[in-house]
Amino acid sequence: MTKGAAGIFRPAASGFGIVRLFERVLDWQERSKQRVHLMELDDRMLRDIGMTRADAVREYRKQPWLP
Repeated sequence: MTKGAAGIFRPAASGFGIVRLFERVLDWQERSKQRVHLMELDDRMLRDIGMTRADAVREYRKQPWLP
């Protein structure tokens, strides 16, 4: 613990914030790859997983940080 400017004790800086950020970025990259793969499926394969081409396009257009 360190004492901040206002005299309040705060946890010492740790790598946990960096680790969580790194994990989040990796999740976004994986989600982006999955969405690209989804667009590579043909209409029959999409039907097999309960999606239409429009569903796939809508999913593909989402930002990587959106579930």
